[in-house]
Amino acid sequence: MESTNQECLHLSQKPFVVDILTLWHLAVFLHH
Repeated sequence: MESTNQECLHLSQKPFVVDILTLWHLAVFLHH
C-alpha cells in the first residue's frame, strides 16, 4: 500500500516539476 502511494505521489509530482521548469525557462527567455 505504501509503495503504491509513493508511486502515485511521484507520478503526480513529475508534471508539476516540468511545469515549473517550463515556466522558469520562459521567464529567463523573456527576461533576456
